This record gives sequence, structure tokens and C-alpha cells, in this order.
Amino acid sequence: MFFDLGWSEMLVIGAVALVVIGPKELPNALRTAGYWVRKARSLSREFQGSFEQMIREAELDEVRKDLEKATEFDIESEFRRRRPCREAQGHQEVAANRAAFYLATSVLAARKKVASCRSATGDPRFPPGPE
Repeated sequence: MFFDLGWSEMLVIGAVALVVIGPKELPNALRTAGYWVRKARSLSREFQGSFEQMIREAELDEVRKDLEKATEFDIESEFRRRRPCREAQGHQEVAANRAAFYLATSVLAARKKVASCRSATGDPRFPPGPE
């Protein structure tokens, strides 16, 4: 119910208001109370909406940073830098191919996430990238 008030408590409050305020001024008092309740609810909705928007923007910034970090990774230079000997080259190529596959799938997933966030929010900070 309304602030955990049952029907019996509401009836008692209504009877007391009728006696204290009087039948002549009761409609005006109820109208004023309704106005303030509406105003409080609208402020609450506005606060909740702005809070949810801040959360969405924080998630978008995090996805953008992850995408930038993933696109800066140069797998060929890492492969050349870490080549210990010629015998392990075949194993390294397999590992590099796996890493490239995982990197490509994560970049595609990040791009899809950014695109969905961009389309959901219309945020201009996320310009369309190469598809």
C-alpha cells in the first residue's frame, strides 16, 4: 500500500482530516497534497533517469577504452619480439593464429557493442568505425 498504510489507517486519517480541516476546505487540501505528491514523484523519476544515464555513459566509456586498447595491439610485432628459436616457429604460428582469431572476435564484439550503444543513446563520441 501507500507507505505501508492499510485501508483502516487511511480511513482514520481521512476522518481526522475531515474533522480538523473541515468539509469545506478538504477538497482544496487534498488537491494541494496531490500536487506535492506528483511533484515529488516527478523529481524522483528525473533523479533516477539521470542516475541511469550516468551509468550508461560510464559503460560506454569503458567499452570505448577497451576497443581502443584492442585496436592498438600489434600481433606481428609481438610475434617477432617473442620468437625464441626456429624450432618453435610452427607452434608460435598456431598460437599467433589463435591470438589473432580471438583478437579479431573481441574487436568485432566490441564494435558491435559500441554500435548498439551508439544506436541506443545517439552518443556522438562514438563515430562509426570501419566495418
